[in-house]
This record gives sequence, structure tokens and C-alpha cells, in this order.
Amino acid sequence: MKVSVVKIGGNLIEDAADLERALHNFAQIEGLKILVHGGGKLATQFAQKLGIETKMVDGRRVTDAQTLEIITMVYGGLV
Repeated sequence: MKVSVVKIGGNLIEDAADLERALHNFAQIEGLKILVHGGGKLATQFAQKLGIETKMVDGRRVTDAQTLEIITMVYGGLV
């Protein structure tokens, strides 16, 4: 059985037109599907409050041990 997993980012959520297009496209996927939103912006804000720099390379978060702790706290507790 095929399951499609689609991850969307925070910038997409913040733009109503882009979000509508993405949700329309997601609805067109046949079969079982899962839509995931990570919460990266919230993790970045939390890290800043703790004085921890968020490292990004080509728009992707570099997750070191300290950042992984923050990600786990945010995703497991706040999101």
C-alpha cells in the first residue's frame, strides 16, 4: 500500500494563496496521504530566546546536538 508524505514549510503557511494551491495539489494525490508541517520557525524563535544560533545551509536547518534538544522540546511539546 502506497502512502504519500508531503512536508510543507512555514513560509507556505503564511501565504494564503500559496497555501490554497498547495492544499489543492495535496488533495489531488491519490491514495493514502499525510500532510506534515514541522514548526521550524517556532524552533528558531525558541532557540533565539535561549541564545542559541540557528545554522542554515541552502534553506535547511543544520541540526547539531544542542539544536536537536530544542527541536525535540518544540515539536514534542509546543507543536
